[in-house]
Amino acid sequence: AKDAQTKLVGLSKAKVLTCAGAPARSASADGVEYLTYVRPADEDRGMCAATFVIEQGAVVALTYAGDITRGATRGAQCAELVRGCMPEN
Repeated sequence: AKDAQTKLVGLSKAKVLTCAGAPARSASADGVEYLTYVRPADEDRGMCAATFVIEQGAVVALTYAGDITRGATRGAQCAELVRGCMPEN
């Protein structure tokens, strides 16, 4: 998931919607869009929210938030949310 924070910068909004699907929530302010994808907590892992920050139709940042107090690291918790958008190499 940490690699995604750099590798997905520049990805178009259309591509995000194709590779990640419909976001759990979205917002916009001052020309910046926020598309947030959420993986709920389960017995092994805490919750993760991955937010794509989009300006002028392209990703400028990818942020993670969530409960990392149990189980895997935040990166592992969030990886499945962005895996479909990662380039093959």
